[in-house]
Amino acid sequence: MSRKKKMTPAQKAAARWDEPDAVVPGEPTEAAARQPDQAPPAFSAKNVLVAVAGIALVAAVGYFSMGGIGG
Repeated sequence: MSRKKKMTPAQKAAARWDEPDAVVPGEPTEAAARQPDQAPPAFSAKNVLVAVAGIALVAAVGYFSMGGIGG
């Protein structure tokens, strides 16, 4: 008989998360939902600039992609 190879801790953790009913650690559960006294996340200047740049990019692509239809 051959000896069974031991699993490393990383392999054990991966096997645990492969189960269909396992809770993924990154997903918030209902019990861990936002408490009412918790403040909403603050906007940073970087996040605002990234959002504005994204909106401008989508608007420019939409404008130029419809250029042949209007005129």
